[in-house]
Amino acid sequence: METASDYVQGFFLELIDKDFLATVSPEKGRFRWFMMSAIGRFVSNQTAKQNAQKRGGDRATFSLDVQSAEQRYQREPVEDWTPEKLFDRRWALEVLAKALDTLRQDHESRGKLELYAELRGTLAGEALTGEACEEIGAKLEMSPVAVKVAAHRLKEKYRKALVDVVSHTLADQDNVDDELDNLFAALSG
Repeated sequence: METASDYVQGFFLELIDKDFLATVSPEKGRFRWFMMSAIGRFVSNQTAKQNAQKRGGDRATFSLDVQSAEQRYQREPVEDWTPEKLFDRRWALEVLAKALDTLRQDHESRGKLELYAELRGTLAGEALTGEACEEIGAKLEMSPVAVKVAAHRLKEKYRKALVDVVSHTLADQDNVDDELDNLFAALSG
């Protein structure tokens, strides 16, 4: 545990000290690949240095709240996933969250936040039954058919928001479909 903590603190210290992020650009590849390979190289270099000073030595210390991180880790569901798969899953969840936030902001700016709140569950696969359409319609003064159409449009906007978020992470827009496939694969495990 202490060795892992040393590695994490050392990695971020080196990342900041050597300003590695200044060399990152979409033209050079995907950011998450950069981070995974940078972490891998750092760990390899650290294990090769048996006599290296721990925790920064004469350098300024960079402290992480390891206890809080460990507590959060303990609450995570137990999976036999590799760190790479877990990293990809976290990335995918962030992309989904960004797309949902975009939709929420769009609905809020148009004064339709309540409609978004009522239909958001359908984006995660919740069934929109006739009874639910009638309930939502009564609450929002819409016909059940209008509710169903709004749910369909919300799903279309969600797909577009996902494509937009993913495309902003790529240098080559021809790779959007591949990246979306990677996103859904990361979510499915």
